Amino acid sequence: MKQIFNGIPPSVLVVFIVFTACSKERYNLQYKLEAGAVYKQQLKTDMLVAQNMMGQEMHIKNQTEIVLENKVQDAANSRITIESKYNFIKLVNDMGVMEMTCSSEDTTTVATLIDIAPLLRTIKNEPFTIVINQQGIIEEISGFDNITTLMKETACDEGIVKEQIIKSIEKQFGNDALKTFFECFTVIYPDYPVSVGDSWEQFFNAHFNYDMVINSKYTLKEVNDNTATINYHASINSPDEDNTIEVSGMSTKTDLNGTQTGTIHVNISTGQLIDSKMIQHLSGTMEVSQVGMKTIMEIPLKITVNIEQALLK
Repeated sequence: MKQIFNGIPPSVLVVFIVFTACSKERYNLQYKLEAGAVYKQQLKTDMLVAQNMMGQEMHIKNQTEIVLENKVQDAANSRITIESKYNFIKLVNDMGVMEMTCSSEDTTTVATLIDIAPLLRTIKNEPFTIVINQQGIIEEISGFDNITTLMKETACDEGIVKEQIIKSIEKQFGNDALKTFFECFTVIYPDYPVSVGDSWEQFFNAHFNYDMVINSKYTLKEVNDNTATINYHASINSPDEDNTIEVSGMSTKTDLNGTQTGTIHVNISTGQLIDSKMIQHLSGTMEVSQVGMKTIMEIPLKITVNIEQALLK
């Protein structure tokens, strides 16, 4: 390198370096959706949970398929208002000795702990509203309370079983859970222009069945035509505060840590995600006890989740 630049005046070198830096094209990655546009997105997850209970290895498989339809109602003043509705939901749970499938297309009329198809059918095609900013941060969710009320009314009338179903509904479909679910896929952009090779970070607390702290790093790998390829890596940890949930007199506390990596393709003109593929690896423990008593069982866990998302034509 020294030989290449030998004999070149310093002032020329400075001009060369500045010109090279400025010649890298910068991209303003953000949502620029137009009112009236309709997008259908398909989400598929495939989870494998390996747990050891009293020396016995157990494997649980969970699969999810969701089709979400989003219609842009307004995109003025950097706020994007979207009418969303679930077109299709399918859940598959394989415990090894028994496999259970529930779908929004099923015709079961009463929801139970092992068959929530009526609840899924209640959600199907019921509209609710999401307001996001150009970085994908959700500023408001409205209209889902009506859907939650319908779901509770659909739950079975079996006393404590109905109570458990309602608590599950509130945990999985409350505003915090919905915000977490959507922002996992929308909050991917920086609030400043970037060039190929640049990286940026996003940090937020996720509220699923158990709370998680996610620290994500995104890198703009390349841009071809109107498609940007973004590499993704995240560290995932349980929060420092208590992470205990209580159901039917039993409490469970999870302590999980791991990573999530993948690749995302987005449309530069609109900011709309084209597709993504990610894999999540978590490991740790789940402590189980009766409420108010000492831990009676500690279960080692290993969790692998494959996540795919695609824009449907």
